Amino acid sequence: MRRQTRKLMRGAALQGFIEGHGGVTEALPLPQDAAIRAHWAFQDDAVFDSPAMDSHFLEFSVEGAARGTARIDGMLTSPNVDALPGLVSFVPAGRDGRIDIHGTGLFLQVTLDAEMMESTARDLLRRGGEGSDLLGFNTLMVPEVTPLFRTLQVDPPRDRLAADALAQKFCTALVSNFSTGALASPPAEPTLSTAQMMRAVDLIEACLGLDLSLGRLAEALELPTWYFVAAFESATGIAPSDYLQERRVDRAREWLAEEAERPEEERLDLDVIARFCGLGDRAGMDAAFRRCVGTDASGRPVRRQ
Repeated sequence: MRRQTRKLMRGAALQGFIEGHGGVTEALPLPQDAAIRAHWAFQDDAVFDSPAMDSHFLEFSVEGAARGTARIDGMLTSPNVDALPGLVSFVPAGRDGRIDIHGTGLFLQVTLDAEMMESTARDLLRRGGEGSDLLGFNTLMVPEVTPLFRTLQVDPPRDRLAADALAQKFCTALVSNFSTGALASPPAEPTLSTAQMMRAVDLIEACLGLDLSLGRLAEALELPTWYFVAAFESATGIAPSDYLQERRVDRAREWLAEEAERPEEERLDLDVIARFCGLGDRAGMDAAFRRCVGTDASGRPVRRQ
């Protein structure tokens, strides 16, 4: 894990920090000496510098909707944030940044003890986690973490042992899915961590118009191609090549719908749209449409159903 020498804000001070920037908070009744702290936070429009903390920070969006940017060092996903209900955000200890959010929302915010996270990494990762780091994220794709937030909402642990056990579950899920180090005991069946899956999806989205091969995707994840293909299909129920094709067709459909709103003489040629969407030419786009949506792209806008 990264070690910081500069002064860090204590996790216990987070609630006061949020209130000092216009938020309204209410602490959950957790033991004060536990490895986890949590509070409710109602936040309206806010722009502030986010100080580095000595604890790991997690946030679960419960109600409302907000949009903005979160520029945090070491974040895994795009800095653009749509804080819709169900969004989970994670900022590792020692990372600072700038928050610029517009809208209102109710959030459940959690801080986790850094020593417990480091201990978890030593237990779970090869070579005791030496040289590894944690990636921050904003995502709806954290199946292991979301139920833990639900536990906090419905039945927050009142004693130290139960609270520390919940903190350990959070740490285990984060290290297992978002560490840059390899797990000491990888699963017998091909599988992708949440971080690897998000990385694959991000690469696919960024390269829809390019000649992206499965080999290049697997190489970016430092996995054999066969392993990546099997693990992706196991996780999603669809082969990565089919997923890529569907996303290209989705982009083409959106583009065609937008073009339909333009004067006919200003519309792009279908071969151009096909090329920019990674579908080759009009014939290739028609073939892809027939496979994915049961129709072709012959001059008519194909809108989402």
